[in-house]
Amino acid sequence: MDDRYFVNRFADRIWEFDGGTFTDFPGSYQEFLAYKEKNAAAVRASKAMKSASAKNDDAEQSAKRANKKRIKKPSDAQKEVRRLEREIEKLEAEIVQIQLQKDEYGADYEKLMELDKQEAVVQGELAQLLLDWERSLSACDGLM
Repeated sequence: MDDRYFVNRFADRIWEFDGGTFTDFPGSYQEFLAYKEKNAAAVRASKAMKSASAKNDDAEQSAKRANKKRIKKPSDAQKEVRRLEREIEKLEAEIVQIQLQKDEYGADYEKLMELDKQEAVVQGELAQLLLDWERSLSACDGLM
């Protein structure tokens, strides 16, 4: 019998120590793997957004230098991209705060379940904002 099968079959709580952080996950090993993949995808999307934002900032600086004489107000699409970036940053900060609270309440099962639910809701909102941000960025690129 495979160790993963055994763990998945009988474990109802997974503890992970990774990079100095402790994760207490209520659920099976398979659910834990899905949770980690979802969080990894959110982190990758966040990094991609920050990278694209940096590239967008570089492109904006180049455009400003090229059009120094011509002053142009930002389009509605550009304003929307910036608004979404601010909201995304707020949600990312909220996720970090929830994770810190999870570390603080590591022994309180009920509080951890509540925090897991809050984190899932915020992750869902973040995923939707990232989709909206990509659409707005595409619209912005189409205007330039």
